[in-house]
Amino acid sequence: MHVDDQLAIPVRRGDAQWAVLVLVAPQAAAFDAKTIELCNRVAALLGHALDEFDLKQRISQLQAEEAHRARHDPLTGLPNRWALEQYLPQAIARAGRAGTALAVGMIDLDDFKPVNDRHGHEAGDALLRELGARLQRLLRATDLVARLGGDEFVVVIEQLDRAHPVAELEALLGRLHCAIETAFDLGQGRRVEVGMSMGVALSPPCDAEPDALMRRADAAMYQVKADKLSRSAWWGFGT
Repeated sequence: MHVDDQLAIPVRRGDAQWAVLVLVAPQAAAFDAKTIELCNRVAALLGHALDEFDLKQRISQLQAEEAHRARHDPLTGLPNRWALEQYLPQAIARAGRAGTALAVGMIDLDDFKPVNDRHGHEAGDALLRELGARLQRLLRATDLVARLGGDEFVVVIEQLDRAHPVAELEALLGRLHCAIETAFDLGQGRRVEVGMSMGVALSPPCDAEPDALMRRADAAMYQVKADKLSRSAWWGFGT
């Protein structure tokens, strides 16, 4: 097409030029003042629509980030207590529908306080981050590890054989203990070792209410911790 006149209108997105709207005409002087004004309005409306789109995208991203922060521990990135409270009833319901058993394990570190006392809380935080990562790697995709706070973690182990849950669980807990079998490197030549105590509540036969399972696991953990000098295992069942 032969072009005798053309018009270029910038389209802005935010504070920057994003594109140029180009119009061409086969006759000279095709774009009068009214046409130019109309084209400028079209470009402005397009820029406004792009700004609205970008704003909605930013709001959506901020909402997603806020939702993630609300459900995750800021130190380790693991699900937090609130996320666990949402997750556990659903896990119990899944076990009921599938006819499987479920275990809730409460983990507390042994000899963690001396790490903070000797090396500082920054070193203690580094240890907790590494422990959280190790626990996640050792669990199955169907299981959950959450941090309650301090040096307390909770694992929810699903899809256990209802007829023989203990035998299956023992193998999984043996794997979890690998999380502390290697010393923790805190940097600057500092390597520390800690232990762990764990209380476990099984559903069934224990009450399938989430709060009851957590209480049983917590009580069992404190009993195991109290017997750490004479115990034969690092974990024990709540009754």
